[in-house]
Amino acid sequence: MPVQLLLIWLAFARKTETKNKLRLRIGAFYLKRGAGVQVGQPIKLRATGKRPKRQMWVENLYYNFKLNTVTHTLSKTPIKGHSEPFIEAKKNKAA
Repeated sequence: MPVQLLLIWLAFARKTETKNKLRLRIGAFYLKRGAGVQVGQPIKLRATGKRPKRQMWVENLYYNFKLNTVTHTLSKTPIKGHSEPFIEAKKNKAA
């Protein structure tokens, strides 16, 4: 079991969290783990065959109960507070 889940269970055992909060935190943990992308991560997309690729950033992750999938929304601009690690990592690789 990952360390984060153990800490969540420990907080519940100490009665600092209710059952609903515990379930929400566990759900958020598995949502982040199973999504494959992170908020603020750049993704290169091509709308049609001959158009150039454009870079968009993941703005929001959520679980769609109707389709039973994890879906996301995209933004044309970097997300302040979330995109910086991805931009800095790219600059460090180029140097």
